[in-house]
Amino acid sequence: MTVEIQLNTNTLATRHVFTLGPLQLHLSQADIDAGWTSVVAYQGGDAFPPGEIEKMEADAAAQHRAYWEQLATGQGDRRVVVGGHHFVAHDFGVGTGFGGEVFRVQWHDGGRVPLTCHLSAQGKVPGWLRPQLPDNATATSLRYRVAPQAEGEHEPNDMSQASVFGDVDQDALG
Repeated sequence: MTVEIQLNTNTLATRHVFTLGPLQLHLSQADIDAGWTSVVAYQGGDAFPPGEIEKMEADAAAQHRAYWEQLATGQGDRRVVVGGHHFVAHDFGVGTGFGGEVFRVQWHDGGRVPLTCHLSAQGKVPGWLRPQLPDNATATSLRYRVAPQAEGEHEPNDMSQASVFGDVDQDALG
């Protein structure tokens, strides 16, 4: 028997699904649209005591909450939220997410100087945290990449003209 623990990333609600055989994911498109995701599965003989399942669910929610609370408090002025997605800004050659692609970050707060940087993605901000992490900028790809710098190197290298922004809504990025 397998138990699949699911988490609603919008509300932090949890639920579980049993499977008699090997793991099968039990998420419909409606579940996914509502914020449900499968976070962990355990295989364990014939049964799981109710207290053990409750602990699995609580652990899954606690890990999710801890990850996002750390992002909400730990990034300072390097936090970029665009279209509901969380990014961290990095200097050239450091934290080269998106293959080293370079972005221009224009802050919604007109008092901050625009930033040209690398971005690394942490994911879509969960619904329960959106009030604390609203969009704070737009980010536009400058359509070139800078390779990671070797120790002691001072000039980054232009590597290509390709964009690799993946599944993030391009309209939100500018």
